[in-house]
Amino acid sequence: MNSIEVDEDPTENDFSLRLDGPSHSMEKIQDYKPGGHHPVHIKDCLGGKGEEERYYVMNKLATGHSSNVWLCRDLDYEVPREGELVDPTTLTAAPHRYVALKILRGDAFHTGQGEADMVRDPMTPLAPDDQLLSKYLCFPFAAFLIEGPNGNHRCFVYPLLGPRVSSVIRMLPAPERALKVICNQAVLALDTMHR
Repeated sequence: MNSIEVDEDPTENDFSLRLDGPSHSMEKIQDYKPGGHHPVHIKDCLGGKGEEERYYVMNKLATGHSSNVWLCRDLDYEVPREGELVDPTTLTAAPHRYVALKILRGDAFHTGQGEADMVRDPMTPLAPDDQLLSKYLCFPFAAFLIEGPNGNHRCFVYPLLGPRVSSVIRMLPAPERALKVICNQAVLALDTMHR
């Protein structure tokens, strides 16, 4: 368990932060500056500018150098009635009650590389028509832009997936076999992307 202690010097506008415990799963507080991470709190509701704030933040799933990922509940999700068939091609809302909301750093907005450039316009369809490609890759089903104190941040809404392979693999009775299957799927995905 981490404990955080903040020492504030009344003569300075700066403070020092001491963290006791492992910090490998936490982002650095210095990353919350212009161009850095967008500040998010549990129970925040997020959505794009001019859009309804439909993603209710429940917990943090992951942190990385270029983004943070949050567990959110989609407030627009409607539970299908019993026996009702849902055509996924006509869905305007995310087809999941719980989603993973990935918020890129402010400086990732204009890099000219990577995920931030996947979608120039939030109204652009995100999933490719190629069924083989979508079999191996997880595409966001929504994207929007939020403006915050640290800049503009691209946000991608993904289906909620399972835990990282590294955290599950050691619990399996035959991890070598599972790793071979996973590696095979990764090679097929790379091959499909390069066609």
